[in-house]
Amino acid sequence: MNLHSVPSLGSSFDDKIYHVLAYSILSFLWISAFKTNSAKTKNLAFVSLMLYAITTEVLQHQVNPNRTFDWYDMLGNLSGIFIGTFFAVKFNILKLN
Repeated sequence: MNLHSVPSLGSSFDDKIYHVLAYSILSFLWISAFKTNSAKTKNLAFVSLMLYAITTEVLQHQVNPNRTFDWYDMLGNLSGIFIGTFFAVKFNILKLN
């Protein structure tokens, strides 16, 4: 995959930063989309996002031999989910007040 058009942040771990950012946005939008304030629904969404992140990272080499499994990518994905979920829950609380 050609990533030369992706802006460089000037670090050696730009890819990991993009993983955190992408999953933060995904989880924020997905959890914010639920109209209910039910903790059970939010927890189910959180667990579903985590399973999705893990599954896509584990299976990517099986689907495309040019891709590889990377623990740091998975850590970035899961960190992004925690960050996005945190802000989605805080944003939802602020909307209710």
